Amino acid sequence: MWNNVGPRGENLEVEFTGGVLYRIDPDGAVSERKRGLGITNTLAWSPDYRTFYFADSTANAIYSCVYDERIGAISGEKAFIVDFLQGHPDGSAIDAQGYIWNARNGGGCFDQGGSRRPR
Repeated sequence: MWNNVGPRGENLEVEFTGGVLYRIDPDGAVSERKRGLGITNTLAWSPDYRTFYFADSTANAIYSCVYDERIGAISGEKAFIVDFLQGHPDGSAIDAQGYIWNARNGGGCFDQGGSRRPR
């Protein structure tokens, strides 16, 4: 994540597109999964481990992917929550029923209604 605060506390113009989503294997090997992200947040899995979620806070978007637990691969990325009006996606949690709860940086709320059921 690039620093957008100057030495005197002023806001700096920064283009947030250098973020990368990485995977770390059990043997410690590291590989890239996605480039061109702003600030990557919200790493979460559905209770059945079939869906993986991640966010790009600067794009105000949470994405879902098909997750293959057997080999640790993600595929089929699609927008899950985009352009929610209050704040930007930050950390998330998934409850036992499969609802994703997302804290909204700058929004003073969790996602509207508190949850969304994965589709």
